[in-house]
Parts: sequence; C-alpha cells; structure tokens
Amino acid sequence: MTSKQSITVVVPCYNEADVLPLLYERLRNLSLEPEYRIDFVLVDDGSTDDTWSQISAICREREGWKGIRLSRNFGHQRALWSGFQQATGDAVFVLDADLQDPPEKLRDFVEQWKNGHQVVYGVRTKRKESVWKKIAYKSFYRILARVADIEIPLDSGDFCLMDRQVVDAMLQSNETTPFIRGIRAWVGFRQVALEYERNPRAAGREKYSLSMLVELAINGVFGFSRKPLRMITWSGLLVFGLGGMIALGFLLSIVLNASVPGDLGWMAAGMAGLSLSTGLILTSIGIVGEYVGRVFEAASARPVSFVSEISERPSDSPSRQENQFNVDFFRKRAA
Repeated sequence: MTSKQSITVVVPCYNEADVLPLLYERLRNLSLEPEYRIDFVLVDDGSTDDTWSQISAICREREGWKGIRLSRNFGHQRALWSGFQQATGDAVFVLDADLQDPPEKLRDFVEQWKNGHQVVYGVRTKRKESVWKKIAYKSFYRILARVADIEIPLDSGDFCLMDRQVVDAMLQSNETTPFIRGIRAWVGFRQVALEYERNPRAAGREKYSLSMLVELAINGVFGFSRKPLRMITWSGLLVFGLGGMIALGFLLSIVLNASVPGDLGWMAAGMAGLSLSTGLILTSIGIVGEYVGRVFEAASARPVSFVSEISERPSDSPSRQENQFNVDFFRKRAA
C-alpha cells in the first residue's frame, strides 16, 4: 500500500444525538493520521432526535465529512449498505456510532491491510454488556457457524476494514436484506482476524432490541444456509418412520392376537401423533415461507434504501478554522 491512500469511515447512526459529540471528537483525531487520507460518511437511519441536525452541522463545515439521511428507518444493515454505496476510499472502515468498537483500532487494522490482507475483521474477546445479551450473541454465532453453508468467523461483528475490491464485490451481490458479516465472508479474498475488547456504550441508550436481534439472526441463518430446508426433509422422514412403526405394531398386535391397548390408549397415541405431525407441518411451512419471502424480495428488485438528503461542505466554501468550529459545535450541544 502506497502512502497517502484514502480510507472511508462509514458510521450508521440512529437516534445517537447523545453520543455524536464524543464520536466527532474521536473521529476527528483519526483524521490527523499523517500516513493516509481519511474521509467520513455518517448515515442517519431515519433518526427522530437531533442526530441529523448534528450530522448536517458537522458535514457542512468540515472538509471530508459527508452526511447521508435515509428517508426512513431501514435498519442497521441497510444503513451500512447505503454507506458502502457512498464510500470512495481505497479501503472502508466500518464503525458503529455508539463507540463500543474503538475507532483508534484503525491503525492496527491498517497494518494488517498493508501486509496484504483485504479484509481485517474484529473478533470480540470480551463484551461489557448485560448477561442476557452476552448469552444471546454467543448462542447466535455458534448456531450460525453450525448451520451456515460458508465459514462465518465466531464473535465477529461488522467492525472491520475492507479493501475497495472487497466492497465492490459485495455491492455486486444486489442484496435486498444484507447481512454484512455473512456477505463479507461469502465474497472471500484474503481475510484475517484482529482481537479486541468491546467497550460499553459511550452515551445514550441501546438501540438493538430483542426483536431486532432475532431479525438479524433470522437474516443470517436463512440468508446463508439451506440446512433448515434439509431439516424439514429429515424431520418428515422421521415422522413417517414413527407413524409406520405405530401402524406395524398395531397390525402385529391383531395378527398375533396380543393384548390391544384400550380405546383411551389408542386415542392418546393418535392425538400425540396428530399434534407432532401438525407442529412439523406448520414449522415446515414457516421455514419455507422465509425462503419464499426472500425470493419475493429479490424478484421485486427494490433498492436497499432511499436517500432523502445529503449534507457536505461545498467545494468552493472555505472551511472554518478547526478550533472555532469545535467551540461552536460543543457550545450548541451544551445549550
């Protein structure tokens, strides 16, 4: 990698007004790195608080900062995808606005990039989060690793640095429900893990609810595995076999004139078998429905998101002095 190549930092934001001043300060420090040029793409995913006004204020005054406002809340993964579409750097650094993933790790990521790795992804060794979230995440990654048709590294989130070639390859997939870490693994290229300790949220409230985590897990499993469909086949064969054994046992009891269970016993067995088969059928329909829904979304060819507004400093506009802008920006936040 030659000196002064460019890196685009993509940050999705949703109702992050409380953390944005801290985020801005730490990202601004990154831009002082002399070895490479850094620009920033902040994606407002339909926030309802002061997030967009802060992003807009920063991007109108600071050179190399670009704000993207989506027309509504499309979700974290789609917001990231929209940021990739706007990124222009030789590499793209993915970071969440909550600062749980330290921006200062960029230097370590770049060192691996210099060594020839085209994807450098973070692996969380520790998570400073609630117990239930730790259990949920740990279970999700291990279930996904077991059922996925490709190898998706354990405990690796979206925190990563990707070469331009990788980002372009990902965007060619035309995903309608992108699952970033899965697509990143699917495209291949030379990848390496970088371990780090994940911090607690710097400010504000947690945005990922239980339902959002479940949706993320569903996208990961059904987007990168056909094993649920195969499970239906094997479950159907199992139920068919059990039903055959019950029928054979009934016939043998009659032929051999053995003792036959009373009507109540056969009724209980029949109800149990009916409940089992009905549950299997409904579950199978649900699994098939998930895949059919994805086929429908792909066939509809809807864009991942819509951009309603872009904020950046005009090329002919003089940039305000750094110190004066910082004073004005944080004074406005304090007010």
